[in-house]
Amino acid sequence: ESFLYRAAVFHTKPTTADIGKEKYRCQTRGAAGQEKIQETSYIMNPSPAEILDTLLGYLGFAVTIQEEQRDGQQVLQIFTHESDRLIGRREEVLDDLQYLVNRILLAQTPPAPRVFVDIEHFRAMRDDALVAKVQQLAKAVRVTGRPIQTDPLNSYDRRIVHNAFKDDPEVMTWSPQDDSRVKRITLRKRQGPTPT
Repeated sequence: ESFLYRAAVFHTKPTTADIGKEKYRCQTRGAAGQEKIQETSYIMNPSPAEILDTLLGYLGFAVTIQEEQRDGQQVLQIFTHESDRLIGRREEVLDDLQYLVNRILLAQTPPAPRVFVDIEHFRAMRDDALVAKVQQLAKAVRVTGRPIQTDPLNSYDRRIVHNAFKDDPEVMTWSPQDDSRVKRITLRKRQGPTPT
């Protein structure tokens, strides 16, 4: 037997979604036509933080969003009391939020830069732990000279690993070029220049 689950969240202050909806209602009630067009364009081209805030507002989450720059990428940092629910068991909710924000941005302005979504620095801490784990594997590759494979990784994690070793003089990374969602990365010693 199915039932409808509705989260009961009491907002202390209105979200961007609430403010945008109220502005749109006020504009369409009795203002001049030009004001309607300007307000509609405001709603149709929101910033990445406004898009994320609107999505989470409709889902019933009370959040604070900060925009940050990390390694030249825009990161939307979410702060909330319900971080576990927004991360998900295997980060699937966090990945889905990031996917939705990027798809909306791409539909809005086609050459839109990619935006990363993080919750209370969860991904940053996890990325550091992943790099530390892979550095241990790289140490074994340096000592033994044998290639070692990582656990299956998604595209985000593979990018982190490839970037960690792109300037490493001894260890290189390789992953297959197929369409699988998760792939293993192979760590191997770099081949030195052949003597001439």
